[in-house]
Parts: sequence; structure tokens; C-alpha cells
Amino acid sequence: MLKECSVVVDQQCPLPNNETQRVAAVRSYHILDTAPSLEFEALTRIASHTFDMPIAVVAMMDKERLWFKSKLGLEVEQLDRKVAFCAHTIMSPKEPLIVHDLLEDDRFMANPLVANAPHLRFYAGVPLVDEHDLVLGTIAVIDSKPRTFTVLQKETLCDFAVLVMTALQSHRNAVELKELAMTDYLTGIPNRAKFDSVNAAEMARAISTGTHYSLICMDLNGFKQVNDQFGHPAGDEVLYEVAHRLTQQTHEGDLLARLGIPVK
Repeated sequence: MLKECSVVVDQQCPLPNNETQRVAAVRSYHILDTAPSLEFEALTRIASHTFDMPIAVVAMMDKERLWFKSKLGLEVEQLDRKVAFCAHTIMSPKEPLIVHDLLEDDRFMANPLVANAPHLRFYAGVPLVDEHDLVLGTIAVIDSKPRTFTVLQKETLCDFAVLVMTALQSHRNAVELKELAMTDYLTGIPNRAKFDSVNAAEMARAISTGTHYSLICMDLNGFKQVNDQFGHPAGDEVLYEVAHRLTQQTHEGDLLARLGIPVK
């Protein structure tokens, strides 16, 4: 079992030509550093049992790290991208990477995970590809001894990748729906529900730590007259423009929200 890998590797890490877009796509799924999820954990366990492999992972390739959404046979949460076999897998979005003996492959024989403990010898990984052909990560099975991998096994691992992508899409949809419920439809900034949630959390933190936070409330004088004289579409434009200008004045960590207090 791989428990720790802190070796600094002096080697080049392959990068796709669309790396900037690829990393942006990974982060758009809001999956990095999230808690374990039942569906991903189940897929990893089933993959391990299906292929009789001691190690199985669902991994997301961030800019400088391979982060494990789910894992079996590993205790580390992530790996330096430079030592990750998956860094090579993502270079070919349409093809799995099967290495029957890592110690016999020029790309991996000097890798610390191969040359040193845990002395890994077999790797099979399939890219996780989104609808724009951008590779988010991999699903992979690994062993500490050389293995063969049949055509049927390769096809089955590709089927697992489809299931992982379905789970990833469901996760992103859930996040987007939650954000939509917390967003003011007119201005695009957080709404009262989001404000109440964040304000309650900040107040609890301030009470428990003895620290302070600032709360500023603003009103638009004469806004009712805008609606009355120019109509509600004009009033909507005013609200949107005010929100846009205030957004440009906020800093990281600030929350700008529209409470939507009814106009009297």
C-alpha cells in the first residue's frame, strides 16, 4: 500500500497542448478537494475487484498535482504530477495507457514509485474526457507485479470511465443547481438565501473566535421613481448596472448580495 511519496523528481512532465483550457475544465467541475462520495468510492471498489488489482483510483489532474477523488490501496490524498503515471495517460484522450511492466518502460523505470517502494510494476489507465475533448483525469488500476491486460479488460475499463464521467457530470449539475438557487436572476450576484447562509456562518465564526466582520447595507434612493417614470425594464437595467459596478469594487473574500427588499 502506498502511504507516502515525498520524493522530488528531476524530470520533465508531459503537458497537453490545451493545458490551460484543460485545467479550467477540471476546476469547472468543482470536484477538487471535496469530501469522499459514495458513487466514486463504489466505482473504485468495483474496479479493483473486477480486475483483481490492489490499487484503483479515480483521479483528477490539476495544474501541478494528481488529486484522488476516490482511491483503494492508497493513503495519500494526492501526488506530485511529475511522478504520476496518469500525467502520461492524459496525453492521449482517445486511448487507454496500458503498461504491462513499468520497470521495462523507459518512461517509468526511474520513477520513484517504480524504482523504490512500493515498487509498482503494472498500470492501466483510461482518460476521463469531457464533451469538449478535454481530459479531466483518469480512472486507473495498478499492481506491484507485472500483469497482462486483455482487450476485453481494456474495454471494460473504458466502460468504467464512462460511468465516472456520468458521476462527474451529475456532481457538476448539482453544484450548478445549488448556485443557481443562491443567485439573483436579474443581477447575477448572490441572493438573500446566499447572504443569510454566509452571514450566519460568519457570525458564528466571529462569536467563536472573538474576531470581527463588516456588514454594509445599501439602498437605492429614488428607485421607485425610476420604475414609475421609465418602467420596470429600465429599473432592471439600473439594478444590473449597480450590481456590476459594486462587483468591481469588491475584493476576494467579500460577498456582495441583493436582498431584494420590496419597494414601497
